This record gives sequence, C-alpha cells and structure tokens, in this order.
Amino acid sequence: MSEAEFKIVLRGAALLLAAVLLAGCGGLPVPPPADPHKATISLQAALEKWKQGTKIDALRQENPAVYAVDEDWQEGQKLVHFEVREALPEGGLTRIPVRLHIQSPNGVWWKEVQYNVSTDRVVSIVRKDE
Repeated sequence: MSEAEFKIVLRGAALLLAAVLLAGCGGLPVPPPADPHKATISLQAALEKWKQGTKIDALRQENPAVYAVDEDWQEGQKLVHFEVREALPEGGLTRIPVRLHIQSPNGVWWKEVQYNVSTDRVVSIVRKDE
C-alpha cells in the first residue's frame, strides 16, 4: 500500500470513528440526580393523604400531579401509621424504606416496603415490597 493510499484509509477510519462517537452521544438524555429531600417530602405528603383516606387516583388531580402505585392503597386498605427511613439516592430516583401499619379486619399489621420516588418532571411513587 502506498503512502497516499494509507492516508486515505487512515482518514476514512478517522471519519468512521468520529461518526460512531457522535451517534453514540445522541441517545436518551440522562435524568438529573435524585433530590432525596424533595422525594422524602413528596412521599410523606402522599402517605399522609392515604392515612387521611384519600383515594390513590386523586393524587393525579393535584397540582403538581403525583403518580403513585401501591397495591394496598389501590385495594382500599387503611393506613394507620407509617415510619419513613433514610432516603437512598440512586441515579435519577430515590429509594425510601418505609414501615407501613395497615388496618385489616383482624387488626393492625405492619410490613417493611420500599418506595422508588422520582421527582424529575413529575412526581412518581412506586412501591416495591422487600
């Protein structure tokens, strides 16, 4: 291969590498880091509403809207008490352990759960049982 051909191949390889790198930068935007304080405040407010008897779907009508997923709340269980633990930021969301005290026909029982809370564009709260 002559020196001129080598330079052409080298330039082509450099252009191809630049194109691949630029294409890789056009992916999905990375969410901003989680705000554990805002996530904790949002979760506490939502759990207080559950405790007061507010239906989970009513949270979407608030301003700003809150999108929540919690099986016990959706089934109409009554929240008697809750204990929020230390928030753990993880990427674009905050993991918050909570002890829930729920009223049932057989008495009050408790369970340890975890909520994944995002406060990026809208507040979303999703329960994950441990």
